[in-house]
Amino acid sequence: MGKNIANLVTRHSKKSPHKCAITDGQTELSYGVWEAASNRFARKLIEMGCQKGDRVVVLASKQTILMVGILGIFKAGCIHVPLDGKMPVNRLNKIITEIIPSVILTDQELLHLVSENVPQEVKIVLIEQLHPLITDSTVEEKDRLPQIESEDIAYCIYTSGSTGDPKGVLIKHGSVIDFFEGTREFYDVDEDSRCVSFSPFHFDASVIDILFPLYQGAWLYLYSDVVLHELLFEVIKNNSVTHFAAFGSMLGLIAQTKEFDDVILKDLKTILTGADVPDIKVIQKWLGKGENIKIINGYGPTEGTCACAAYIIRDRDPNRRELYPIGKPLKNAKLYLVDQQNQEIYDPEIPGELLIGGTQVMAGYWNREQQSKERLVEFKGTTCYKTGDICKYLADGNLFFVGRNDNEVNVGGYRVHLNGIKQVINRFHWVENSEVVTLESKYGEKMLAAALMLANETSKDSALKQIKEHLNQELPQYMVPRQIVVMEKFPQLSSGKTDRKTLSSILERDLLASKVH
Repeated sequence: MGKNIANLVTRHSKKSPHKCAITDGQTELSYGVWEAASNRFARKLIEMGCQKGDRVVVLASKQTILMVGILGIFKAGCIHVPLDGKMPVNRLNKIITEIIPSVILTDQELLHLVSENVPQEVKIVLIEQLHPLITDSTVEEKDRLPQIESEDIAYCIYTSGSTGDPKGVLIKHGSVIDFFEGTREFYDVDEDSRCVSFSPFHFDASVIDILFPLYQGAWLYLYSDVVLHELLFEVIKNNSVTHFAAFGSMLGLIAQTKEFDDVILKDLKTILTGADVPDIKVIQKWLGKGENIKIINGYGPTEGTCACAAYIIRDRDPNRRELYPIGKPLKNAKLYLVDQQNQEIYDPEIPGELLIGGTQVMAGYWNREQQSKERLVEFKGTTCYKTGDICKYLADGNLFFVGRNDNEVNVGGYRVHLNGIKQVINRFHWVENSEVVTLESKYGEKMLAAALMLANETSKDSALKQIKEHLNQELPQYMVPRQIVVMEKFPQLSSGKTDRKTLSSILERDLLASKVH
């Protein structure tokens, strides 16, 4: 038997069977009960006709009992396919039609999304049916379950990009275990840790946010899908949380809680962030929440099994203006920088595209052979994933994220990196966050536009005047956004990243209303 996550908690179920593994504030599962119940669900799937490699779609709200289903899917040798119940119905139907699941695990609230639109041969299981498995005294023989190998596919997570067709990323069991082994070296979760998960199941960060703490034998609080920053802070404070992950703008949202500045979190040790460029001011606020808190800036696309590089932030520096690097590779990941001629870059400060190699690289995209071939390339005798991310080495050997390949635009004949403009804007102490996009004027001319989130009690008019003056001094004219708009918050994807497509639409409407041409 190879490395696999079917045995995610087997050792903890034997060592500490009565220890609480998971709670959502209403239902608790001990390691022993969870292991036994998930074995029973695995048998149930097999009795329903599921075979190794079959897909099982999970479409349900985040709750403790669902973990019985997810671990049972792994144990049955099936492929876990978590989907977002808030996605457009047409998109959901398209994915289900493409993935051809044997079973859909859902709840009463979301049942209507699938009850009328799936083929009759697809079996539907309600999560309410999992509850009896917890109290069932039937002993399930583990050797009756299929043998899971390292090369078997564990899960298929659909990317949540705001444009184009969704792609299902296939990750192997061995890749997840290798990721966990690398993660152990910087994310210090152990059996005494108290963790909280804010990530939705369908977001690949759930691998480090949910599965990794349980792999380590920690206590895990599953926070619901409702994102209210006051409640997020309450959960951290009231549960003596030692470790948590918050991606995209979530760290900043929690820091806006009214009591945030007045509370010291004496139990908090480590925060994991990523999925977007971390805000310097927000990071500095969190470093002040306790003694010796460290924050990890994790980097990695879904195609690289959650994260493949990390940078540890410990030092408080209120005057810092430089963005944080993405760090160095995890022990089972290989990172290469290449130029446009596909030659490797070794010297600092020379930007190039980042390639990811090693055992964490995806097996491919589901039913997307051509796109898999385009993104999985041979380099230095190994299969690598072309990220499309432009990075550079710093003098100390850490990698620094410059921007996306598709974040480079042509404006008036000049090549412009949108991330470079964003960095200049974010240097202002009263700018909480910013995004830069391109729009088209009514004459078809490409122009730059920026959206800002300001710190509390900052005068909007004064801020706009100062930033325009400063940008004109700091940037060449072709890099200065023609339109700058102040917003209370940016639209978000379910992953926590900024929804740039929706943001562009908002700025476009503002452009038309202001008659800027």
